[in-house]
Formats: sequence, C-alpha cells, structure tokens
Amino acid sequence: MNNKPKLTILYCTIVLISLLFVTGCGTSTLRPERDVVSQEARAKTLLKQQKFSQAAELYLNIATQVSNAKKASYLMHATEILILAGDYLQAQTTLTRVDKATLNPEQLIRYQLASLASHVYLAQFQAAEQVIQGINQARLNTRQSQQYLTYSLELYAATNDYLSALGAYVDLTDYPLSTNAKQHNQTRLWESLHQLSNDDINILQTNTDPIITAWAELIKINQNTYENKQQLQQAIAQWQTKHPQQQITQKLITQIIASYSSYFIAPKKIAVLLPMTGRYKQISKLIYAGITAAEQLNENLDYAPEITLYDTSDNPAAIMTHYQAAVDDGAEYIIGPLSKEAVEHIAQQQELSLPTLTLNYLPDHTNTPKNLYQYGLLPEDEASQVADLMIKRDHKHALILSPQGNWETRLITAFSQHFEEGEDRTLDIQYYEKNKVDFSGPLKQALLINQSESRHKELSAIVGKKLKYQPRRRQDIDAIFLIARPELARLMRPQINYQYATELPVYSTSHIFSGTENITKDRDINDVIFCDMPWIIDPQIEDDIARELIEIEAGNGYQDLPRFAAMGIDAYHLPLQIHTLQIRPNSSFQGVTGNLRLTNNNHIFRQLSWSKFRNGRPRLIQTP
Repeated sequence: MNNKPKLTILYCTIVLISLLFVTGCGTSTLRPERDVVSQEARAKTLLKQQKFSQAAELYLNIATQVSNAKKASYLMHATEILILAGDYLQAQTTLTRVDKATLNPEQLIRYQLASLASHVYLAQFQAAEQVIQGINQARLNTRQSQQYLTYSLELYAATNDYLSALGAYVDLTDYPLSTNAKQHNQTRLWESLHQLSNDDINILQTNTDPIITAWAELIKINQNTYENKQQLQQAIAQWQTKHPQQQITQKLITQIIASYSSYFIAPKKIAVLLPMTGRYKQISKLIYAGITAAEQLNENLDYAPEITLYDTSDNPAAIMTHYQAAVDDGAEYIIGPLSKEAVEHIAQQQELSLPTLTLNYLPDHTNTPKNLYQYGLLPEDEASQVADLMIKRDHKHALILSPQGNWETRLITAFSQHFEEGEDRTLDIQYYEKNKVDFSGPLKQALLINQSESRHKELSAIVGKKLKYQPRRRQDIDAIFLIARPELARLMRPQINYQYATELPVYSTSHIFSGTENITKDRDINDVIFCDMPWIIDPQIEDDIARELIEIEAGNGYQDLPRFAAMGIDAYHLPLQIHTLQIRPNSSFQGVTGNLRLTNNNHIFRQLSWSKFRNGRPRLIQTP
C-alpha cells in the first residue's frame, strides 16, 4: 500500500494546525488591543451621554486586560467617573486597587483629589483632613484647583469650620461656575454660617474682604427678628442694593424667606395671669401696664392678639384654676404666672395644653413640662455677665464685696461659678453688714491694709519713734465685684477709694442703679461699671410714648420699679418670637429688657448692655 497520500494528509494536517496555532497566537495578542480601543471609545461615548456607571464599569473592565504599567491609569479614570456618578463607596474601593508606586506626579494629584472627594462625601472627615494636608495646591491646574476648593467647602461646612468654608467660597468666586454649582456652594456655606453666634458674626463683619463682610451682614439679617415676612424681604433687598457684586441666587433667597416664615405662630387670644391683688400687686400693675402699652403701640397687622387679664390673687395653689379658666375661654397663649410658687405649681403638670410664658423661673434642675417658657429679671444672669466681662478684660483675681443674704448668695454663686471656670483665675469674698455706714473694717481686712498697719506699728516700736507712713493695700487683686443696692453703693464706693484702691475697677449688676437719674447722690458711685437693660441705659426715642402710656396706667409706681414695665413690653412681643428662638439656633430678639435668646430648659436669657457712671449719670459704653 502506498502510504504517501496518508503522510501527505498527515503533514498537511500538522501544518494546518500549526498555522492555526500561529494565527491563533497572533490573534490573542492583537485582539485585546483592539478590544481596549473599542471599549475605551465606547466608554467615552457613554461618558458624553452622562451614563457614568456604565462608563466606569467599562474602564474597570479594561484595567483587568492591560499591563500593570497601564492599569493605574484606567482605575483612576473609573474612580473619577464613579465620583461623578455619586457612587463614593465604589470609588473608594477602586482606589484601593491603585498601586500608588506606579503613579506619575500628575496621576498622584488626581489620586489625592479623588481620595479627598470620597472621604468628604462619605462623611469620613478626619481622613479627609489628613488627605487635604498632603495636597500641594501650587501644583494643581485650574480644573483641579476648582475641584479642591469645592471639596474643601464641603468638608469645612460639614465640620462647622466656618472661617475655612468662607475662605474656600471666596476663592471659588474666581472660577466660572455653573448656576447649579453656585447654588450648591451658597447653600453649603449658608448651612455653615447660619449657626453662628452674634459674637462670631460681629468678628466677621470686621474682615477686610467684601465678600466675607457681605455674607456676615446677610447672616445678621437672617438672625434678626421681624414682625412679618415683608420686613425680611425688604432687609434682603437693601442688602442686595448695598452689595450688588454678591450674586446670591434666588433659590437661596426663597429658602431664607420660606424658612423664616415658617417660624411665625401668632396667637389670636392671650390670657395674662397676674396677682393684681396681694403682695405682688404693684409689680403686677407695672407688668400689665407694659403689656397694654405694647399692645397700643403695636403696628404689626399680623399680630394683634386680644388680651384678657385674670387676677390670680395671692394664692399660688389656685393657679391651675385660673389657667383652666383661660383655656375654657379660648386662650391660645398664656403669659404668667408671676410668683415663683405659682410657677412651680404650673410646672408640676406633665404637659401644658397651651404655650405658657412664665414671669419667673423654676429652681435649677427642675424638669420643665412641654410648652413652658421661663422669662424674668433673673439676678444670676446679670452676675454671670459681670464675670464674663471681667474675663474678657483679663482680670485674674477678683474681690467680691457683698452683704450676707439669700439674694446675695445667689449672685455670688453665679459669679463665682462663671469666673472660676478658668484655671488661672481666683477670687476672694469679703462680707459687710447692711445696717452699717462705716465699712473701713471689712475693707481693710479684704485689702490687707490692717496687716500693713500692724507692720508699721511693729517697726515704730522697734525704732522707738513714730515713722512717716502710708498704708499699702494688697497688689494681687485687679478688680472688685460690688454687690449693693444704690444706698449702700453710695456709701461703699467712696470708702473703697479711701482705702487706697482708687485705681481698681469696680463692677456691679443693675441693682446698683435705681433706674431713675439722681445726679447728686450717684456722683458717689462714679466710674462703677454695671450691666442693665436697654430700656434703662439705652432708651430709644420711640420708648418715650410707651413710658407716657405706662405712667398713665401705673401712676407714680413706675419711678420705683421701671424695669418691670419693660418686662411687660417684652412679654407682649415674646409669644410671636418664642417659636423662632426655639427653632433657629443662635437667633435672638432685641427687646427693651435685653437681647433675648432661648437657652437650656426653655430659659430666656437676657444679654444686657453696659454702662459706667460719669458725673452722677450712667453712660452707655462699648465692651470688648
């Protein structure tokens, strides 16, 4: 048998298989390259169509087909697209697959920005702060700088670093941003800034950058209180006229107005619970005179409640009977009661059916039922503000001069707790008797002048003759907190000067001033610095009409207790403002008894003004 055909067929088969193998090997080398090019073109098309997730998936697939040298580039493409898609967790996971050792300087910057974005949007703020410290801003191109500032603004706004957020926002204004980007940036900045306190805003307003000062003014406008939405709109319009370069978006303006409008809850009928007979009748008469004066002068058409007075007499235990009568009569808001005992009876309820503004305070650590708000002329608030001013003025060692008594103890405790919060501040307390006119004994003891006198006597005895001598007071005290009513203060202040302490600043509360000027007598308390309500030391022209109405209603009693009339004025306005104070952090209402804000336990805190006696008259002063 001729085997040649079989051999030929076998040979041809082997050659064919070999050719197929060679061809196959060639195809396996060329096809991935063609596939990568095809997939990359497809990914770019999907990207243009904003199909981000699909585009990122293609780049991730390509990364599995290329060499290690090229892999990082495709993984970075996928990460950046995932960030565009908002899939920050997947973006962060993808970054873990990148070998940073293979990145060139430009890719490393992209890696850092992508890492920053993923940490920021996943609320991993500590990690984001570490990344941001390693980014060299000088090496960023224009697009990367814009990304860096955008992510920074997000980070600082989220972590309440409002100064850095403002800085990032100001820098972003140099870039051509889309309307959506501008709106987003303004919203994020607003969320950070509207939490600021009045002190923070005042600091911002002193900044030299016009953008920062403009935003500070806008926040101030938002934190002010207005009688209606139209007043707020007018204030914003005036702001826009003053700052035409600040293109605040209409979306944010709408948001501000809508948010503010939602805070107004205007009751149509208010019940006032006051003991118009009994031991508190004079105070009650003045408070009610303030309420009715505010009602007559009210020009807010959106807030014109009907006021009904209920005489609660001198029986605190019966307060809930009067309260229920007001509820049955259709009241929507309660002002009162006045006495501390009556307020404590009210507070025993688990929940009050109506919002209630008491005119006194509960003891500390008392549970406050829902709907109860505490307002009054609390001495402790004044003492803490005296301590705060002394701290701001860097006083380190204070001397308290005070009579002994329950009221005085409250002031001492409040002052001491606040003043001694810092480790480097100390104080001494020296008591004096109220029924004396000569305070040289306690003053010498407090100022250690008696020790100086003893040393002089000892030295004279040693040398056997009387030596020329001027006593010296202790030098470690740098301020005095004087607790005294006018009659005692007029006696005490000259004697402080006499005991070689003329240069020591003396501070006090409103209790040192009667509220009515008495130039002849008050010359003796010249240079004493004290806090008091604007109604007393910073009166406005429009207050004159209110005073006339109060004096007609209350008679001569106003001159004796003017501050309670002012309390009535603010009590009338607070039902409209109370919800705003509760909902908006750091918001306040500028009343005649002070700048009012709501603190813990629904306690209304009065930020007072400062005055200094000069030539027997209190003169308003600015404080640090």
